[in-house]
Amino acid sequence: MLILTFLSERINQRALMGIFVQVWFLPCIIALAVLPSDVSRWASYAVVTVLLSYPTPHPMQVGWCSRNSNTVRTRTVSAAVYNMVVQVQSIISSNIYRKDDRPEYRRGIVF
Repeated sequence: MLILTFLSERINQRALMGIFVQVWFLPCIIALAVLPSDVSRWASYAVVTVLLSYPTPHPMQVGWCSRNSNTVRTRTVSAAVYNMVVQVQSIISSNIYRKDDRPEYRRGIVF
C-alpha cells in the first residue's frame, strides 16, 4: 500500500499504478479459471494467496481525488462519492461467490 503510493508520487502516475493492480489480478484469475478440479489444494492455495496479496491502490486514489478537488467543499464531496463507490463495489462483489457455486466457485470466477 505504501510502496504503491510512494511510487505513484515518485513517477507522478496514479492511473498507471491503478492499472498495475488489475494486471496483478489477471494471471491469478486466469489460473483459477483454467486449473482443473483435481488440482492440489496447495496449488490453489498458492494462487489465491498471490491473488489476495495485491497492493491496494485506495490510499493513492483517495489522494488523487483530493488533489483534483480544489476547494474544501468539492474535496468533501469527492471523498464521499469515492467512499460510496467503494462500498457499492463491496456489496456487488459479495454476491459473486454464492453458496450454490461451492466448493470451486467456477461461475463466480468466470463472471
